[in-house]
Amino acid sequence: MCITLILAQGCGSAVQVTSIAPSAPIVIDGKSDDWAGHLLYYRNDKLTLGVSNDKEFLYLCVMSSDQTVYRSILMRGLTVWFDTTGGKGKYFGMRYPLDAAPSDMGKDREEPPGSMDDMMKRRADEATKLAVVGAKKDARTEILLPGKFGLDARIGYKPGVFIYEMKVPLGIDLADGMKLAFSGDGRLSIRLETPEFEKGMAPMRDKSQSGMSEGGMNDGGMGEGGMQGEGSGGRGGRRGGGGRGPEGMGSADQAHKSVSLDFLMVVQKAQ
Repeated sequence: MCITLILAQGCGSAVQVTSIAPSAPIVIDGKSDDWAGHLLYYRNDKLTLGVSNDKEFLYLCVMSSDQTVYRSILMRGLTVWFDTTGGKGKYFGMRYPLDAAPSDMGKDREEPPGSMDDMMKRRADEATKLAVVGAKKDARTEILLPGKFGLDARIGYKPGVFIYEMKVPLGIDLADGMKLAFSGDGRLSIRLETPEFEKGMAPMRDKSQSGMSEGGMNDGGMGEGGMQGEGSGGRGGRRGGGGRGPEGMGSADQAHKSVSLDFLMVVQKAQ
């Protein structure tokens, strides 16, 4: 898979991304096959991203090999906020997957070796709903997937890499007047956000990944897709205990620490 590396742009700034028109239909199946050659790797945030649009839909792909990132998404959910004015606010969002049940949090806190594939498959099978949420707390509409007008989302996993795909129709009233559209100058702000873990709640810990260093990178410093280089962070970056620990500490030592994602990008519409 070809992944472009983005150089650091400094803290506090939004990442500028140009959407790419798909050359073939993008299938929302939790796989990255349709995104070959259209992915950007942001090393500081341990994220690989792809954004695409045609006249009818916006497509989003989010990937990570960092356990603290994808476990946070799995257990707490990810909200993809959209600001159709191209600004930095939260006009409305798509929350997917929804929060895992408390019983699942306890059950998966200690994963035996070799069980990550099974756990990921179970999470993907259970993630059948998406919530359209507004900036106000009480604005929430749950939709069974695939939804009307082509709305869809799916998570997937291949050894060491978490994959998240979403497809949102453009110009359609999804819930309570919330529509996705680009601004007059063809811009759209997208913010990826996960909440912090609640105090006293320990995320899952997987003992099967002890051979990998923090962030899913091997000892040679290779990132996702076998590429090397520096990346950039969106606004705020990652919060919590997801940073690198003492020298020599691997992912098995770091995976139990909480992390929250806050990544902002301004997308330019594909022509």
